[in-house]
Amino acid sequence: IPGVYSISGASTLNLGLTLDAKGDPNAEFIFQLNGSFSANAESKIHLINGALACNVYWKVEGLVSLAPGTSIKGTIIANNAAIIITTRDTIEGRALSTTGAITIDGALAYTPTGCGSPYLTGPIAPDLKSTKCFTLFSSDGPVTNTGVSTIIGSIGTNVGLTTGFDP
Repeated sequence: IPGVYSISGASTLNLGLTLDAKGDPNAEFIFQLNGSFSANAESKIHLINGALACNVYWKVEGLVSLAPGTSIKGTIIANNAAIIITTRDTIEGRALSTTGAITIDGALAYTPTGCGSPYLTGPIAPDLKSTKCFTLFSSDGPVTNTGVSTIIGSIGTNVGLTTGFDP
């Protein structure tokens, strides 16, 4: 159900997690992990009864590592660590790192729909003072694609390069 969930150490998503908004489209789910976060292969986040990916937040104090076939909903913020997104992963949300690289290989990532977010229809100048238009962003590290990935939204970094992406 909606709320704030605090986990005192590292955590692993295994198989599925269902987030039930109980009919409230404004319901928020906040996961505060005081350690790394990983997802086993084919793990899925399911949204039901009005839950929206734009109202799901993952604040992780460490590495975020997603095994192949993972489906994540929401904004992932890795504090002081990297984010690794692998083959067949899907992220409806954002992957943001405060200090660390973001590596993606053969995945689909797109900004969440709903909650007043605009549908991306073409190249407009992004607001570089905000991360709201970014699907992948690292404040201090490179953002690298090593496979055939589809990203809908902006990709960027303050320090480092974005490589392996076809504009």
